[in-house]
Amino acid sequence: MEELSLQDIISILLSKIWAIVLSILIGAVSALVISSYIIAPTYQSRLSLYVFNAETASKEKTNNDLLMAQRLVNSYMAVLQSDKFLNKVIYDAGLDTTPKILKEHIKMSAITDTELFEIIVSAHSPSLAFRIASSFTKLAPSGVEQIVKTGRTEVVDVPALAEKPSSPNILLNTVIGALLGLVASCMIILVMDMIDIKIKSKEEITAKYSVPVLGSIPLHSEDKKRWKK
Repeated sequence: MEELSLQDIISILLSKIWAIVLSILIGAVSALVISSYIIAPTYQSRLSLYVFNAETASKEKTNNDLLMAQRLVNSYMAVLQSDKFLNKVIYDAGLDTTPKILKEHIKMSAITDTELFEIIVSAHSPSLAFRIASSFTKLAPSGVEQIVKTGRTEVVDVPALAEKPSSPNILLNTVIGALLGLVASCMIILVMDMIDIKIKSKEEITAKYSVPVLGSIPLHSEDKKRWKK
């Protein structure tokens, strides 16, 4: 199979520019329709909590105390993701679900180099996400204290009702769809050209084989019709 130069590739793609543009439009429109009408929107409500050890709360904090508090963040997050605590959230928020399913809609992460961690609740309804996050705000301090006797948490940021969905990102998905259409069309065009072994012009013979063309037989319109048949 003959290798294509950059100039050959550009020439081939430009000759099929209409197909490339059409593929870009199809990819962009498809992604736009799927993101707008097929994928269910997701809304988020978030809160952040400050954690500390009650035994050292009144003392001047040292670097060791800060490091210990940062390590305790993981323990506190584990407590708030336990089935026992999630059952309390389910009851308080009036949900008809299980801790396992609820856990799939909860994301907890420590805020780097701080004694804070964040809880993000995702749901297909902004009011539902807000209700669950509000239950965490209400129950988290006492939930941690019951398990970790010296553990304390304070709410730093309270949840708010989401005004717009967090996903899908319609603009980003549309751009990705257009790029996929561009890449797919270019690859198909180049592959089809590389497997096409037909000689299309006398210039192509000269370019490929470096031999002169001694003569050519013209193909008239009547001959073309018979050839197609």
